[in-house]
Amino acid sequence: SQTGRVNLMLCSQNVPFDQKLPNGVFDKLLITVKAPFTINIKSSHDLAFHFNVRFNEGGHKVIVRNSEISKKWGKEERGGAFPFVQGQPFEVLCTSAAYRVAVNGSHLLEYQHRVKDLRSINLLSIYKDVTLTSVLVDRHVE
Repeated sequence: SQTGRVNLMLCSQNVPFDQKLPNGVFDKLLITVKAPFTINIKSSHDLAFHFNVRFNEGGHKVIVRNSEISKKWGKEERGGAFPFVQGQPFEVLCTSAAYRVAVNGSHLLEYQHRVKDLRSINLLSIYKDVTLTSVLVDRHVE
């Protein structure tokens, strides 16, 4: 269990945006992003969590989740509600079992860890053709 406090507040960043996670991913790590687009949480070798909000994929709104391990993409997860509005903040809570995504404080989805060594997952990447308003990486307090 991680006990140290992590608090990285980043504002008005251009994308693509990369941020090292000094302690890796750990239970109760909370990532808050203002502006939906693509987020990758990765280790030096694997993409642990690919989260892609698509406002127009063939006329549909869809959220895509996946992992790329040993240069092979896993089974893509799609579907579910689409509560996103351009520029609206959302949160990714890392737990010991999964990534939990919330919008407006309401649980949206859960993505089970496929990369099991959470400490090796130490990079947050955000990209799309937008300006990133803010990112907050902190320890979740219940």
